[in-house]
Amino acid sequence: MIGRLTVLALSASLAACAALPGGEDASFPAAEPDQAALEKSGFRLFELERGKVGPAENTFVSPLSVQQAMGLVHAGTKGTAAREIESALGLAAGSATDAALAAQRKAVTQDTGAAEVRLANALWLSQDLRFRPEYLVATRDSYAAKAARLDFADAPQQSADTINAWASAETKGLIRSIVAPSSFNAATVAVLSNAVFFEGKWVVEFGQAYPQPFLFGDGREAPFPLMSETALYSYAESGGWKAVRLPYKASENGSATPRFVMDVFVPLKRNADAMLGAAAYAGLTAALDNSAPERVTVTLPRFEIGWKETLNDSLIGLGIRAAFQPGVGDFGAMFDPGGKRMVISRVSHASKLQVFEAGTRAAAVTAVEMVTTGARIDVKKPKVFRADQPFHLVIRDTASNTVLFVGRIARPEVYDGN
Repeated sequence: MIGRLTVLALSASLAACAALPGGEDASFPAAEPDQAALEKSGFRLFELERGKVGPAENTFVSPLSVQQAMGLVHAGTKGTAAREIESALGLAAGSATDAALAAQRKAVTQDTGAAEVRLANALWLSQDLRFRPEYLVATRDSYAAKAARLDFADAPQQSADTINAWASAETKGLIRSIVAPSSFNAATVAVLSNAVFFEGKWVVEFGQAYPQPFLFGDGREAPFPLMSETALYSYAESGGWKAVRLPYKASENGSATPRFVMDVFVPLKRNADAMLGAAAYAGLTAALDNSAPERVTVTLPRFEIGWKETLNDSLIGLGIRAAFQPGVGDFGAMFDPGGKRMVISRVSHASKLQVFEAGTRAAAVTAVEMVTTGARIDVKKPKVFRADQPFHLVIRDTASNTVLFVGRIARPEVYDGN
């Protein structure tokens, strides 16, 4: 699995340059079958979220976080609900899905070197229901999920504060809130949650940012802090797009082979609303995997973004339907009794990204709420890669081929270092 932090700055403004229909099949880079399927599913989720907003807006999703959270759901489902989750993720039926997601969790968090990668799963369970011991054991063993009881009915504020404090702690303060007390009542039975945090330092730091023209997703061009550096990077061009791979340090002295990288994609022709399609993304990623580093001058904005959305519609668009339908999804592997009286009411996803001269910080939290229903070399002129327009980015683990975050940046916000 390759630790690739594919920062795919997918603002809703990437529209057509070499974009292909969202459902068009794409051959993703060679990887373990499960990871290739998860990467394809993750990009499709991103496409569905990107399609909900206009080209002027940002989209920034952590497929890893959503997949782990849906794994917590899968472990408690039976029948159609379970099969739909397996199909949406592209994984084999039954316990093989939980095994694949357990392998994903372990691979992305082991031997991360100088980068910090944190992944946590938690079950917040109503004190008024009986949860099957087998479910608690399965989620502990496969997902390292901790479980805690909360009083959603009589103490909604305290319940929300507990979950939000956990989210903040696991993301080092980047995500301070994921649930609201107003959504909790006597019908709330559980909140299944995941948190992901990444921090990495560039192998080659960027020079100090200073104001330069940036093309925003709404077509407006205005000064924005941009930073540049010339170094040896993997670089590729294809289908009207170009991409560059920016590695993070694998060791403090920089001697180890980089594992985590940020892949950045921009259209060859300056365009405020081009959208990167799955086939173009897969082709460029494969090209970056196989290209020898060459001298490239890279320009990126120094920025941060925060993003929060409800993922229900996009997950349904991936084919996960029964779990959202009262009386249809069977959660009998989670609850005892009454598995068919439970339903997912909301899947919330919050993310944050900070990109600066020394490196990157990124975090995401997913919460599934359930209710009862009822070095420089001067050899030749360097390639030029300027992300001074809407761009896509992906943060990935190249060792496990896990995509931690994917996004489109159309409206960056100034990062002040806090």
